[in-house]
Amino acid sequence: MATLFATIIASLLVCFALSAMTPGDAFTQLELDPAIPPATLAALRARYAAQSGVTARLRAWATGLERGKLGYSLAFHRPVASLLRERAPATLRLLGLAFVLAWLLALFWALSEALLAHSRWGGLLHGVSGALAAAWSSLPVGFVAVVALIVAPVAWLAGLADFGGGRAATWPWLAAAVLACEFIPALYLQTAQALQTALGQPFVVAARARGLSRARVLWKHVVPNTFDTLIPLGSLTVTQLLVDTVIVETLLGWPGLGQLAVSAAAQRDLPLLSAIVLLTSLLVIATGIVSDLLQLWTNPRLRLEGEV
Repeated sequence: MATLFATIIASLLVCFALSAMTPGDAFTQLELDPAIPPATLAALRARYAAQSGVTARLRAWATGLERGKLGYSLAFHRPVASLLRERAPATLRLLGLAFVLAWLLALFWALSEALLAHSRWGGLLHGVSGALAAAWSSLPVGFVAVVALIVAPVAWLAGLADFGGGRAATWPWLAAAVLACEFIPALYLQTAQALQTALGQPFVVAARARGLSRARVLWKHVVPNTFDTLIPLGSLTVTQLLVDTVIVETLLGWPGLGQLAVSAAAQRDLPLLSAIVLLTSLLVIATGIVSDLLQLWTNPRLRLEGEV
């Protein structure tokens, strides 16, 4: 538990420290407006502690958090909590859909190769898959997003703007596909390596000697023995997806937390930015906890070690 709190505090300290080193604040652009007197700007900065030190700003924000308030967005002129309630579901839909697409395609790719490994075309398939994965993994997610903007049908792009028109945000299939493309090659390579390692174990030879088909051995014996490798990889995938979500949401116009974070950073909206950092830190921690619980559930040896 102490490690979890330390992770959250460290994330917030980095956020406040970087904001303090960035020139300007949320009221810098108002200095260009001659209708706003300098005394008004000084009063606003004093009220929102815009020019205070890192410790003072963090203490003021933490005091509001203890009272159940995440602060007031200076850029959007709304409570931060209402903005998060509005944007978080859209990002969760994007993350969930991209996670499922990436893992389904990567697992299908790796399992198909494992099933056909001893066939006539097994060696050729392995070589082509390795070359394709290496070339695919070199494509930046930003490049894939720009290509999607150019070649995708207009109807698909229009669906991303539904949220801005006041309608409920639809499922972001295009944005999720772009996001998933970034992870499919790496997930395939890791899964294929885990399957290859498990296939070399003695229990596979024993199962084949009993007359079990390769497909049954793969599903019943090999795949469960890859969980210790793949479950932590799933947790890391969620963490990296959160990072790339900022790029995809910004380029494709999906109204989630990533796009909101870019706007908050550009306008020096520290209350909103710190709340997004807090929320994403909690999501990463929750993902790690779920990963640990899944490992305990799928690996009896870990449960026995815990009892001892």
